[in-house]
Amino acid sequence: MNNVVKRNMDVLHRIVIPKNMLKEAGIENSSVVIMREENGVITLEKAGKITRNVDELGRVVIPKELREPMGIKDDDQFTVGCKDGKLVVRRCSALAEI
Repeated sequence: MNNVVKRNMDVLHRIVIPKNMLKEAGIENSSVVIMREENGVITLEKAGKITRNVDELGRVVIPKELREPMGIKDDDQFTVGCKDGKLVVRRCSALAEI
């Protein structure tokens, strides 16, 4: 991944994804995205089973179906990056490398 940034989750379980990373992943504001969890990593891409809208500020809600099994808590910090045309979101406490 070229760029990785840290982001905090707000009280509404949203993280802000930088606009340049959204563009790199082909995701625009108001896009519907797929969110998948595998080995402690959340990936976002267009359309799919668990979908969320990206708002005009680049925020996306991490759904409860992903937060609870991963043990994600309010104010957890995340890294956000792009890999193979997908956004990759990882909780900073996750040990695996993006």
